Amino acid sequence: MRKLNPRIVVAIIASLLDELLLVVAVVWILPKFGITVPVWLVILLAVMFLFSGSWAFVVVKRKPNLGFENQIGLKGIAVTVIGKKKGLVRIGRQNWAARTDGRDIEPGIEVEVVGQNALILTVVPESIND
Repeated sequence: MRKLNPRIVVAIIASLLDELLLVVAVVWILPKFGITVPVWLVILLAVMFLFSGSWAFVVVKRKPNLGFENQIGLKGIAVTVIGKKKGLVRIGRQNWAARTDGRDIEPGIEVEVVGQNALILTVVPESIND
């Protein structure tokens, strides 16, 4: 059985608490002050809370974006010529500045990240590491 992500549990609980707060406010708190709320407004607010809760669920379920601290060992594809001068490599959906210590790498060649200096990656053709 798959383990339930704690962030998803928190998102679901937060969404349910939003709905509960809405019901408590409309049914119990507002009438004490003589404020009546039309039924259509209650339904509209409930739909908005459900939408925001479901959107939070989608966002929490996404994989985190890659940070520059964990690029070594990842594979990508050269977008431009990569040599001693910087080129671009695509890892996942992101383009990164990259250099190579060896011969130039042509666009379309699969590469692997072997080092990095801040946001500039050092790559080698993947066939070299196999």
